[in-house]
Amino acid sequence: MSSVFTDVILYISRSCTDLLGWHPQLTYRRLKAYADGTFIAIGIEGIWGFVDGTFRAFCKPGGTDEAQRATYSGHKKQHGQNWQAIVTPDGLVSSLVGPFLGPANDWTMWRLSGCQEEIRDLMQGHKMLYIYGD
Repeated sequence: MSSVFTDVILYISRSCTDLLGWHPQLTYRRLKAYADGTFIAIGIEGIWGFVDGTFRAFCKPGGTDEAQRATYSGHKKQHGQNWQAIVTPDGLVSSLVGPFLGPANDWTMWRLSGCQEEIRDLMQGHKMLYIYGD
């Protein structure tokens, strides 16, 4: 059962990479609707989504010390990988980027994700809208 699950996840990941990184539903019109909803709910203007990185730990990899160092997070004191997600106020994960090596921090994931360029392109000629990150 585990190998079937892994094969399905790999297939989805490979065939839907573009949708996972930046979903086509994220148009300026949609982002503006999200920002309006966030303003109504919490009174903060211009926030359309929420970004965060998450660390998924796994067992210490066998093999070389190099492989172990590449996956070890000194901050979490575990081996694993990081993922970055942007969630919109309707609860949908609209961007999921990764995996990144264990030592990668949130800022590194943000820079490598390409999301900043996508947002910049969407905001051309429009009022700036923002994502919230902690």
